[in-house]
Amino acid sequence: MEVNGLHSLGVKPKQARLKQYMKKNFFFKSSLVAAVALLMTACTAADDNPVVPETADLDITARVSTTNWNFNEASSMVGWAGTPITTSDGRETALAEVYHGSADGIAETGVLMQQTLDVDNGNYVVELYANSFFTPDRGFESDMADGAEDVAYVFANDVKKFIVSKIGTAFNESGPGLYTINVKVTDGKLALGLGKEKAGTNWHSIQIKSLIQKDAPVVKPDPKDDEPGDVEKTDFTELVATNGWGGPACAIQYAPAVETADGRTAQMMENYVHGMEEDAKILLQQTIEGLPTGTYIVELYANAFYTPNRGFDSPMADGATDVAYVFANDVKKYIVGQIAESTDKNGEYSMEVNVTDGTLTLGLGKDKAGTNWHTIQIKSLTLNK
Repeated sequence: MEVNGLHSLGVKPKQARLKQYMKKNFFFKSSLVAAVALLMTACTAADDNPVVPETADLDITARVSTTNWNFNEASSMVGWAGTPITTSDGRETALAEVYHGSADGIAETGVLMQQTLDVDNGNYVVELYANSFFTPDRGFESDMADGAEDVAYVFANDVKKFIVSKIGTAFNESGPGLYTINVKVTDGKLALGLGKEKAGTNWHSIQIKSLIQKDAPVVKPDPKDDEPGDVEKTDFTELVATNGWGGPACAIQYAPAVETADGRTAQMMENYVHGMEEDAKILLQQTIEGLPTGTYIVELYANAFYTPNRGFDSPMADGATDVAYVFANDVKKYIVGQIAESTDKNGEYSMEVNVTDGTLTLGLGKDKAGTNWHTIQIKSLTLNK
């Protein structure tokens, strides 16, 4: 008897079903192998050509000075009141303080310490260490309760966060308070600082922990940079704080503003003394950390003056090139020492320096007596490799 005509072809039913199964199974396996191969190819392609995100969080803490917290009166660094803190970019530093030893200090309100950064518009997260105290038994009184949270505050632009105010003369074992502020920048300026809403405290301290730019545009590599014979150059100018030159420094307004390579407009920073110092010393400096190993080109604006007719003399000849210098780590370049009251043109100096441990210290110093007024500012910091 024929079954679906298979007997007429000489194929038994079981054999026919087996052949059909094997045929179907072959196509199934072939399809599976093809799918896996396609998936592996896609994964390999993704590994070879990773998708570069359009934005990412960017740590720009290095642009915040740990020493330049200034306002109406100079602040100072206070290291004895607690262990040093470490910023997110690896700097170990003390807190900066303002202390008032009178009832007037108790009553003072408004901004006590601050610094202002030039930044891109966008959203930022700021972490600040801060404390505020009333120090008892000093001959003046305060009606503030211990633990008050309506007296002192930290701020980022117009966003305030109140900090815990204490009655005491030293930090406790837990160290300084840590406060986080979310702020949006719309005009390219970010002011960070500490202030008081009302009377109560007379001793205040602050320090940066971190500054994160949220969703910063990712700079994608230019394919042309990989062409044979080209030298890859990376601009790190933005990591140098225009107001971060430590020492007895303040922004001076007499000179024309300078332009940095990353588009910032900045005043020069100065060190001025009303006399003739004999000792060789470093006058202004700042340290950038976390840099890739390589050879860097540093360009600095700088000046060195002896200001005559101020009641003291100088052994320096006008135009001397053996008195003051700019430096990058252990590389020095002498700058022109001038006898003058001021200048409308800033000197520009370039140095090549190798960075091997991620750290670069830039600044201005003197080898001998001769000048009493010195200015400095960054122009550019570029990695060549």
